[in-house]
Formats: sequence, structure tokens, C-alpha cells
Amino acid sequence: MTWKSMALLCICWMAAESLSSHFIAAVSIADDDNQERLNSDLRALGHPEFRIREAASLRLFDVGVDAVIPLAQLAQTGNAEASIRAFELLRQLYTEGNEEIAEAVESAYESILHGENVLAAVRVEMALETASAIRHRRALTSFRKLGGILRFSVAEELFAEGSSPPIKYAMITREWKGGDEGLKFLRRIGDFRSPKLTTLRPALYVIKGSISPAALVQLKVDLPECVADRGPACLGVQPELPSSDPMEIALVLPGSAADKAGLQKRDIILNFDDAKIPNFTALVKQIGERQPGDKVRVLYLRDGEEKTTIVELGEWEK
Repeated sequence: MTWKSMALLCICWMAAESLSSHFIAAVSIADDDNQERLNSDLRALGHPEFRIREAASLRLFDVGVDAVIPLAQLAQTGNAEASIRAFELLRQLYTEGNEEIAEAVESAYESILHGENVLAAVRVEMALETASAIRHRRALTSFRKLGGILRFSVAEELFAEGSSPPIKYAMITREWKGGDEGLKFLRRIGDFRSPKLTTLRPALYVIKGSISPAALVQLKVDLPECVADRGPACLGVQPELPSSDPMEIALVLPGSAADKAGLQKRDIILNFDDAKIPNFTALVKQIGERQPGDKVRVLYLRDGEEKTTIVELGEWEK
């Protein structure tokens, strides 16, 4: 390489460095300007003139996700006018914003609910109640995206767009991609959140290993009488009542291991291999100790006659 070429490269490098420095400085100045405009509009929410408050509200709404945390802080610490406007902006962002904005507002709401400002927490509860239908639909979508399974009491297509039928049960299998963090969407689903009586809530089946033991314990606290942890293997029968004695089958799931083995409604399961089965709880315990593909000898009673079948246990639906 000639000395002229080297000189040219050196000049180009210095020019590039200069442009890069100017670009970084320009970005920094722009960020500072944006922050100052944001702070100015936040202060303007408490201005005595309506037109100034209204103009600031419109600009803050357009800022979107970056305005959420400052608005949440103002909602808790601002004067009456500023606080009310901040809460109203958060509500609008939550109901009209995209998924990213809505999630940011939801996180801000949860922070306020766990804070010390009681009045702010009450306002959040009112806002969430007003937007309960939107929150419910978003939670259903997010739960399913992460691999959660929902089964409804009525076919979804029979309901009008934007609504959903009551949930019969939900399931978190080993296909769950949400980890412990993703359980927040489950807690936002109206069927689990709203009913005062736990008997009105749907069942939640959690397959062992899909979430951490600590998260499972917390779910049982948050959703009492709903959560049932299960092993990876599935037989495919349901009793009339979990505590019913003897273990009489009320339902055989079509295509399940029980169905393939010839078990029927009203059959009474007596033994599962060598273990006696007095009720559904005992049956669940025995199934939980097996793996999908295991073959089990089942002794059952049909019309007063003892019969035997070999069941190859299946896997929970995906």
C-alpha cells in the first residue's frame, strides 16, 4: 500500500470518527429535548388553564409507552387535577394502545396496587374493572400464545366477536413457554379473577415440571380450590365428584388411553396394577407416578362383574 493510500484511509477514518461523535452528540441532545418536553407536559397536566392541560394530555398520549412510568408516578404524587388526568391517560393508553403499551400500563397498575397510596390503588381497581372485558381478552390471547390450554363450556364460535364463553378448565403442560412470569396472564383471566365463590371458578391443571414448585404453591394460594397438579401421564377419565367413593367413571374422554382400553361410563375402577383405588384422589396419585407409554393393568367393575384391561397411558393434550 502506497503512502498516498494510507493517508487517504487515515483521513476517511478521522472523518468517520468525527461524524460518529457528532451523531452521538445529536442523539444525546435529542434525548434531552424529548425528556424535557415530557417533563414539561407532565407539569402542564396540573396547569390552571384547560387548553394547556388538554394539549399536554394529547401530546403525552402520543408519546405512548415512554410516558407510562412518569404518568404512574404523577398519578400517585401530583395534585388533584394532575393525578386525575394522569389516571385518565393511563386508562386511555391501556384500552387504546398496542400490546406493548397495554402491558406497560398493566405493570404500572400492579405496582400501584402494591404501593402505599390507598386512594391510587382504589382508582386502579376501578380502572381495571371498567376495562375488565379488554383485559380478559388480552389475557386469553397471551396465555394461549405461551402454550396454555383453555377449554370452554360452550363452543367459542357460538359467541359474539369480542366475547368468550365460560371456561371449563385451563391447563399448563410441559409445552408451556411462559415460565413463572407468564402466570400473570392466567391471573388476569376473568373466570379465575372475578367469582366470589371458588366453586364457580374453572379447574386449573398444572403438569409437574411446567412451572417451579414455588410458583405452583403461590398459584394454590391465589386460586384456592382451582389448582390441581398432575403428572405427565394421562388416563382420560373423570369422576362425578373428586371425593366420590368408589371411583366410578362419570366421563371417558374420547380418544384417551381409557377410551382405547375399553373403559366406559359407570365402570368402577378397583385396582391400578396392585394398588387399590378407593376414590379419584388415589387414582390421580397412582397415575402421577407413571410416564406416558407405561402399560398398567386395571381391574374394574361393570354391571357387577369384575373385568380387567391393559391401559397404555397417554400424554396430556397439547
